Amino acid sequence: MKLKTKILLVVAIIISSSLLLSGIFIYSYFSEILIQQVKEDESAKLEERAESIQSLQNDIKQFSQYILVDHEIQDKITSLYSAESIYEKILNEEWLSNELKSYLLLNDYLDSIILVSEDGNVISSKSIQNDYYINTLKEKWFNLFLKREVYSGFSEEHLLKNNQQEKKVISYIVKFNPLLNPDSKLKYLIVNIDTNHLSSILKDETRDDIFYLFDSQNSLLYPREHDEKEISSFISENSKAIKIVENTDEIMIINPHMEDNWKIVSVNQKEAILEKVNFVYYFIAGVTILNIILIMIVLTPMILNISKPISTLARAMKEVSKGKLETFVDIKSGDEFEVLGEGFNYMVKELQKYIERSIEDEKIKQRLHMDLLISQINPHFIYNTLNTVIYIAQKHGNEDIVKITESFISLLQDTVKYGEGGYFVTVEEEVNNVKNYLIIQNYRYPNRFEVIWQLDSDILNVNVPRTILQPLVENALFHGIIPDNKYGTILIKISSDTNILQLIVSDDGVGMSSKRLKEVKLGKTSNQTFSSMRSIGLSNIKDRVLSFYENKSEFTVESYEGVGTKITMKIPSLESPDFIQ
Repeated sequence: MKLKTKILLVVAIIISSSLLLSGIFIYSYFSEILIQQVKEDESAKLEERAESIQSLQNDIKQFSQYILVDHEIQDKITSLYSAESIYEKILNEEWLSNELKSYLLLNDYLDSIILVSEDGNVISSKSIQNDYYINTLKEKWFNLFLKREVYSGFSEEHLLKNNQQEKKVISYIVKFNPLLNPDSKLKYLIVNIDTNHLSSILKDETRDDIFYLFDSQNSLLYPREHDEKEISSFISENSKAIKIVENTDEIMIINPHMEDNWKIVSVNQKEAILEKVNFVYYFIAGVTILNIILIMIVLTPMILNISKPISTLARAMKEVSKGKLETFVDIKSGDEFEVLGEGFNYMVKELQKYIERSIEDEKIKQRLHMDLLISQINPHFIYNTLNTVIYIAQKHGNEDIVKITESFISLLQDTVKYGEGGYFVTVEEEVNNVKNYLIIQNYRYPNRFEVIWQLDSDILNVNVPRTILQPLVENALFHGIIPDNKYGTILIKISSDTNILQLIVSDDGVGMSSKRLKEVKLGKTSNQTFSSMRSIGLSNIKDRVLSFYENKSEFTVESYEGVGTKITMKIPSLESPDFIQ
């Protein structure tokens, strides 16, 4: 998986988890608040209905009191029972019936008004039904009221016939107080109330929930078609406190704040309440998803911009691992990645230089090895042959041949040591080899040159690369002194200063033109060959010095045509060789 994919995935998980957890916390916290708020709202609405019902009850109670304290009604009742003729009795009954009818006009929800005397006779607002009302007093609803032994109260719902039509009513029954009129024959006042009016108060077409109204005997008054058994078990207590009952499906609120122990109950389905709460859930979920999308839209370009340099570096590293050292990255982010990119380019460039230098060093070593192989052409056979020449020269008394041959043997011995892995010799050994070489050349070119040695005594034990001095002397002799017909001088100076060993070989021969000097500095060899020995050359010496000491060495050539040539080498003056293996 790519880095940018990992970063995007991690950021998405962190943001999603954080927002989802926040959403769950907010939902859990506010859902409780909303449910509690719904309970309070439902309780307040239920209280309004209870106040409406109670207001109706109070109106009926007050209405009943108006009738009971009506002096004319009381006088007519007294006159009714003291009437001396039937005609007078009928007139009083008719007057009372009409008076009760006039009271009915005060409230449209009243069905009828009944006056019950001590002897059981009835005078109603519907005079033609007096006998019918007498019979209704034998029904269950009236007997239950009598059993309650209360002064006044509402009956359970019962049926009344009116012109062959039945109507459900609730009766408000009040016992007549003798203190109002000790001589009155009135025993009960019954006011029949049309229960449809209760429906008009409690029914709300705009609401899904339902109000339930129960009387003092916990009988359901509204709605009629509902089975009250489900709720009646929760309203059996005679407490005056509002009660909230909650189960897995419903929240039930019971309000008993009405007259005659009436109770109104509100039943709310939890599912309906949770639908309102779920709106908050969907809102939070929607906002969370929208936030995640917006955050990812904003963060994605930033993450891609940040990971792009890393991807670029990764691809470049893969290319380098395949050997493509020309790989280059161009990162212009202006931050640490730009520094990393520059560092990568620098390291690749240095690696390329190092590999090129290693290849060049290997080539030098191979060339030196070839020089060595060529110089080792059976040196032992030549060495034995030369010893035979020395033996014969000594036998015949030719000291010059002996001296030349001994010098040549010394040079061959030095070559053999080189072949045995002796890359370094002391300055003293290198000087002796040069002196042996000069003895041979002095016999070849007698009275043609002079060698001046300037050696510091403290540098004789310093190690230098083998055969580093002889090629320079050979170059001074054959390219400087010999081409000129004059007597020449070669100066060999070796000194040391602050751990730097300086070797100078100069001559006063023909020198070099500026063109030839440029060619020498570029490593181009001359076609002229004056030595019978193989010429190693200035470029060979320069390459070996750079191979051993790198930038710690210095190799310079100065030459002027007709004046001479001066070659200077500066290498670390250490007893142990300091070079790159």
